[in-house]
Amino acid sequence: MSAKEIHATLYRMHPRIGLTTISRTLDLLYRMGLIYKLDIVDGHTRYEFRAGEKKEHHHLICPKC
Repeated sequence: MSAKEIHATLYRMHPRIGLTTISRTLDLLYRMGLIYKLDIVDGHTRYEFRAGEKKEHHHLICPKC
């Protein structure tokens, strides 16, 4: 998920939460090694929960969308 997607989800339950708070928290979780940071070709960054040892997996990106 991207920071904006996470923000949109949380905003419904906590309307006072800001995108900056989400971004800073994601950066902290990344530096702590708790999540993966994926820089996607479209210029967006996505984050994934890091569950145990890193297992290889692939991401497909549609070149037409």
